Amino acid sequence: MRNVLAILFVFAILALVGCGTASGANQNLIGTWVWDEDTTFVYTFNDDGTGIRGWPGKTSTFTWSARRATLRIQCDADEPVFAVRNERWAFRITEDTLRLSSQQARDMVYYYIRN
Repeated sequence: MRNVLAILFVFAILALVGCGTASGANQNLIGTWVWDEDTTFVYTFNDDGTGIRGWPGKTSTFTWSARRATLRIQCDADEPVFAVRNERWAFRITEDTLRLSSQQARDMVYYYIRN
């Protein structure tokens, strides 16, 4: 019985360690990124899973999560009705460059520079 309890305890600890909000891929995304084609457009990913994006005076808020190489963005209600509110992006960070490639719209790829 002690062996079973010890094994369950180890699995519980491992599960908790893997649930951090700012671990792995998430940690690499945290911060501010500027679009390489228009440096006034900015993404900011906060460590609590919230964020803000847009141009000065025209921003929107969102919540986000990342797992492996997939970034999910849930846009808040202030987005226009026609906007995609549940976005999925493949992402890759190389040095200080973030590459976002839409998993919903073909050939939609953007690059951002860490600010």
